[in-house]
Amino acid sequence: MEEERRDIRGLKIRTFNIWMIIAAGILYISLLLVGMYTSRRYEELVTTTDDYIRLTETADEVHAASDYLTEQVRLYVQTLNVEHARLYFEEANVTRRREGALAVMGEHSLGEGRSARLREAVRHSNQLMIREIYAMKLVAVAEGHDPALLPPEVNGTRLEVGDLLLSPDEQIDKARAMMFDEVYQQTKATIYSYLSSFTQGVIDDTEGRLMGGLHSVREFIYLQRALLSVLVVLNVVTFLVLFLLVSKPLRVFLQCVRDRSQFQEVGAFEFRYLARVYNDIYRRNKAIEASEAFLRQRAERDGLTGILNRDMFRQLSELLTDSGVPLALGLIDVDWFKRVNDTYGHAAGDRVLIRVAGLLKDCLRDSDHVFRVGGDEFAVILTEITEDNGGAIRDKLLQVNERLAVPEEGCPAVSLSIGISFSESGYRPELYEQADQALYWVKEHGRCDCVLYSDQLAQKELRQSG
Repeated sequence: MEEERRDIRGLKIRTFNIWMIIAAGILYISLLLVGMYTSRRYEELVTTTDDYIRLTETADEVHAASDYLTEQVRLYVQTLNVEHARLYFEEANVTRRREGALAVMGEHSLGEGRSARLREAVRHSNQLMIREIYAMKLVAVAEGHDPALLPPEVNGTRLEVGDLLLSPDEQIDKARAMMFDEVYQQTKATIYSYLSSFTQGVIDDTEGRLMGGLHSVREFIYLQRALLSVLVVLNVVTFLVLFLLVSKPLRVFLQCVRDRSQFQEVGAFEFRYLARVYNDIYRRNKAIEASEAFLRQRAERDGLTGILNRDMFRQLSELLTDSGVPLALGLIDVDWFKRVNDTYGHAAGDRVLIRVAGLLKDCLRDSDHVFRVGGDEFAVILTEITEDNGGAIRDKLLQVNERLAVPEEGCPAVSLSIGISFSESGYRPELYEQADQALYWVKEHGRCDCVLYSDQLAQKELRQSG
């Protein structure tokens, strides 16, 4: 063991790690200093870019708001649906994207020329609104829309005398013409022109500021790349050493854990030592588990048949007492079992008991429980079963009798007497008595049968007792 320790120390992993840490620390400090300057310059570039994006979005907002108002008023005069008028004034009075754009513009130093262009775009958009509201008023009057459904701006607009004398169809035609004529289109074009001029000015100003900072940032980025390249090499070397000495052994150990097998003695001394300690504990635990499994088997299972024993029957009965689970209890005796032992020998009797246990388990569900509670006495507990299923249970158990009637090599033919009782709400003490009465009735009436306890059977037993 001491020789292995010297071998591991000979690798000088600790010294190697210390030198790697020192080298990496120098590189990280250099990168930090370079990064701080680059970061400041970068933040300036980001601020410039953010201003550019925000201001162009401001222009786009004015553009979008103007188009949205145009869309809603045109839909109103075309479809005559008051909802579009409501949406129009929701944008104009509540959302107010154009006014928000002017507020954003006021937060930046754009120069008087550019600010004037954006204000002119908004001013022309406001002038266009007057024309649009008038067109909506024409439609509202022509259609006789309820003033309560119309925005106050429409209700407050007065039509010219000449327009009041027009017929409803003429008023609608005029409203539609106002939304699509040359004057309207020219005003829209003027708005777009001011917006385009504003956006281009912002782009030109931003490009000048960006180019001034990009040159210095580029030089420091090259330096950062060189430092990072050296750092990458150091990291690769470190990772390779760690992989060979740490990661690979850990992966092997994890696979051993998943496979529930002993650890392979791989890697550095610490891992080999850990593997030896683990393997020693592993072997001891396996021995303990085997011993516990053997003791559990003896405590829970019948030594001959392998099914649950009388103690487990008592424990399960207690667990199911007043559980509210509907269940059935069956008590089973092998008919004339003493004769089997006397005629064929106890070895044949044992084979009969093993065969009965196997057939009972095969004919019932996996969720059902089969017990050997005495020499030739068996019991079954079937959960989630009601008396409505009694016929099916009886047929299954009688099939066991049919198979037992056919002898097998070394196992003579036998039969079973079976009594079954039912409970709607868990195990009750009288359930055992009822099943026992049903079993007794079978034995008194020829054996080789399965009887369900019922009120009629209880009354018959009382009459016979009397």
